[in-house]
Amino acid sequence: MSRIRADKFVNRAATGAPELTYGAQVVTGYGITGAGGINISGIVTAGGWGGALSLSDTTASSSTSTGALIVSGGAGIAKSVYVGGNLDVTGAVSVGGTVTYEDVTNVDSIGVVTARLGVIATAGRGVEITAGGLNVTAGIATFKGVGNFDAEVTAAGGVDVAGGVKVGAALTVVGALDV
Repeated sequence: MSRIRADKFVNRAATGAPELTYGAQVVTGYGITGAGGINISGIVTAGGWGGALSLSDTTASSSTSTGALIVSGGAGIAKSVYVGGNLDVTGAVSVGGTVTYEDVTNVDSIGVVTARLGVIATAGRGVEITAGGLNVTAGIATFKGVGNFDAEVTAAGGVDVAGGVKVGAALTVVGALDV
C-alpha cells in the first residue's frame, strides 16, 4: 500500500483545493473535520449513521430564504414531525395522518373537528350548522335570547315555560290540558 504524507493538499497551481476527479472515500471510523464549510452541488445521499441529524444553528426564519435550514424544493417526510415553535406555511400542507395541535386561534377544517373542551363563538356569525343537525347527547342545552325554529319542535319529556307562550297558528293539545 502506498502512502502520501503532506501537511496540505492544493491544486497544481497552488491557488485552490485539489480536484478529486473520482471522488473521495473515507474509511470506517474516520471522518472529515474542519472549521470551513462543505459546498456540494448535485445530489447528496446520506444515511446509515446511528443517530439523529442535528443542526445547532438557532437562526430564526422569517421567510423562505432565512433560518437554520433552507429547503428550496419540496420536503417529503415519512415519519412524525414535532414543531416546538410557530409553524408558518405559505404553500399547501398535506397530512396523511392525524394533526394534533393546541392553543390555536383559528381552525379552518374540511371534515370532522373534535374539540376537547368545547366550542366557543365570541363574535361573527356564531356557530352555523347547515346539515346534520345539532345532537346534544349529555348535559343541558341552554338557549338564551330568541329561538327561531322554522319547523316543528319535539320534546320527549315535558316542557316548562317560565314566560308566556305565543302561538301564531292553530294550537293542538294532545292529552289533558290543565288551566
